[in-house]
Amino acid sequence: VGEEIDKEQIENLKKGDMLHSVIEEFGDSLPQIKKVLIDERDEFMTGKLSMLTKLENSPKNILAIIGAGHLVGMVPNFDKPPNQLQMNELTKKPPPNRIGYFIGWGICVLILSMFYVGYQQSPELGWSLVVTWVLINGGFSALGAALALAHPVSVLAAFFAAPLTSLNPTIGAGMVVGLVESYLRKPKVADFERLKDDISSFPMWWKNGVARVLLVFFFANVGSAFGTYVAGASIIKQILS
Repeated sequence: VGEEIDKEQIENLKKGDMLHSVIEEFGDSLPQIKKVLIDERDEFMTGKLSMLTKLENSPKNILAIIGAGHLVGMVPNFDKPPNQLQMNELTKKPPPNRIGYFIGWGICVLILSMFYVGYQQSPELGWSLVVTWVLINGGFSALGAALALAHPVSVLAAFFAAPLTSLNPTIGAGMVVGLVESYLRKPKVADFERLKDDISSFPMWWKNGVARVLLVFFFANVGSAFGTYVAGASIIKQILS
């Protein structure tokens, strides 16, 4: 499969039938993602345009520039545009998961508190706890990245990032490692073209550039999470012994 897309291919993608088939295929394989990325945006833009036509001093003609991919979904919505209640639902932000928020920061505070307790007992114990944390947490995250066949530099990034990101619930080790991996091994156009077929085959997850970045992200995160609990248990054991 070629890496370059010529003008003819781009023009073909703009054609209604071709574009409609691509969107429908996307919806069949990933319906929830299509709903968020395409359907809800179609409804929102249709609703906004409909509201403009109902203003007291609304213009006679409205020119709206939209992406070709949204035309297919927006045209049918004009027959029955979303009302104000539906528009409010589309713009409403989901409530944050407070339980996950408190658990994440609670683990952070607990680990830092154990470092403090260790240093209070003796500086040697304190440094031993830090080393334990880095080796176990970073080690499991690096192992996860290695299992995903990440680039060696990405594996090193997992080792050094995990002990730090585990103490900050706003960022995960997988985010850092995934960015490093995508920079070192940039996914190709062919990887995106084959993505739907490749993810249906388990071994191909490791061969497709896009899928492999997702694996690196996931495995590094899982390794770091597992390492957090293992390292935490080891630290508690050292403090109590």
